[in-house]
Amino acid sequence: CAVTCMQFSPLRKSELAVATRDGAIYIFDTDAQRLLATLKNAHKHGVTSISFHPRNAIMITSSVDAINIWDLKKWTKLKTLGAGSGIADAKFNAAGTSLLVAFRDDSIISWSTGSYEVQGKYDLPKMERPFSIQCMCASSDGKYLLVGGQSSDMYIWETDSKQLVAAIELPPSVTFVVNATFLPDNKSAAVLGDDGRMLFMQVAPTTTTHLAEGSSAKLDMELARKRAAIVGFALDVSCKYCSAILSDGSVILYDIQVARKFNGKVREATLRMGSTAEEVDVSFP
Repeated sequence: CAVTCMQFSPLRKSELAVATRDGAIYIFDTDAQRLLATLKNAHKHGVTSISFHPRNAIMITSSVDAINIWDLKKWTKLKTLGAGSGIADAKFNAAGTSLLVAFRDDSIISWSTGSYEVQGKYDLPKMERPFSIQCMCASSDGKYLLVGGQSSDMYIWETDSKQLVAAIELPPSVTFVVNATFLPDNKSAAVLGDDGRMLFMQVAPTTTTHLAEGSSAKLDMELARKRAAIVGFALDVSCKYCSAILSDGSVILYDIQVARKFNGKVREATLRMGSTAEEVDVSFP
């Protein structure tokens, strides 16, 4: 059966959870190269996301029908949370204090870990058509939540106040956001659009106050291939490497530091050839 998602455990580095389209979940020890557990009939539909708690032996898995919370010591189900209008994405925040869930009706709810009581709601602005949330990510310092959907816009909230602080307009070639993740500086994010390009860009406010009127999101770096589109990616914890899945079925590994240096040299060469900084540097409103 086709694999729908996978995730490594942050506590036991060699432990890999793999989910499939038929709703089953398999736990592997990659060092020992053996199957540790099989969680059959975990979901009625294909599993769309897996998230490990950063400190406790707990895992959540989600599909359109439900969120399941698992005890990783006994490989048993602890709790099932209802899906409501259907679940788009679900994951623990970096501190493990909250469970963030995005629903298909474009509502985003934060539940406390343990009691699973509602902590708050993140509200999208009113739109003429559904935003259809595709992905969300929280910064490791817990300050910001970034969400992408079937739109060229992305939205970012302050998690303490649950207040929307910015809407970022991506290039017109992007019609929906495939995936996004915050970088270790908690101000920048790697964003993959359906145009096959990865954008490394500053997304969070540069101060503790809201983004100033007329400010923009600056592009730090772009990763793209001439003959194939990037359709998926993953970053290591330190953001040193980026593995990218290409539309031709191949996988390529980028060294982020080397890529940044190369992009810097291209910028310097362009400036020496007569271009201005305003022409070279890209930012999104």
